[in-house]
Amino acid sequence: MSVRTVATHLKKVSDALGSTSRARLACLTAESGLLHGSPSPDRRCGTGQHDSRHD
Repeated sequence: MSVRTVATHLKKVSDALGSTSRARLACLTAESGLLHGSPSPDRRCGTGQHDSRHD
């Protein structure tokens, strides 16, 4: 896969999730469930908080 193709995919996902940085994009992608099929219940992007109910 070329660098340009990767950049295009990153831009599309970033636009779809409303991200303005790659760090935020990584967090939003994980939170959205795109990686595992469902949203992560124990983390919220940007809050720095962990839901201790899942420990």
